[in-house]
Amino acid sequence: MVDATVNDLEQYQIMLFGLSTWYDGDLQSDWEEFFDDFQTIDFSDKVVAIYGLGDQIGYAEYFVDGIGILAKVVLEKGGKVVGYWPTEGCRFTDSVAIVDGQRDLFYGLALDHDNESQLTDDRLTSWITQVKEEFLRETA
Repeated sequence: MVDATVNDLEQYQIMLFGLSTWYDGDLQSDWEEFFDDFQTIDFSDKVVAIYGLGDQIGYAEYFVDGIGILAKVVLEKGGKVVGYWPTEGCRFTDSVAIVDGQRDLFYGLALDHDNESQLTDDRLTSWITQVKEEFLRETA
């Protein structure tokens, strides 16, 4: 996102965003620098999937907040978010990435490579398959 512009994103109907959540629920610096511009994008007729990295042990109260921060902007600006992921098995205490306060679903794929690296490859494979299907269904 370090070189992204609003113009870059406005030309696509399907988008896949990835980011890590830093410290106490902060966006990583490249996303943070672009975030004001990101909030001006009209996401009507756009479909977005988001994956995020976080640490559910060291930052349990901010686990993958970045996913939720981006998803809420996309939804508020008329977009569709796909790729929701279950919270089952995660050991966090709170997250902005939880769908509408539901405790059982994230707005996107939540990865904790620090504490669960052995699960990352299988989760990615499963999520990518899911997102491909949802992109096709939403754009048909």
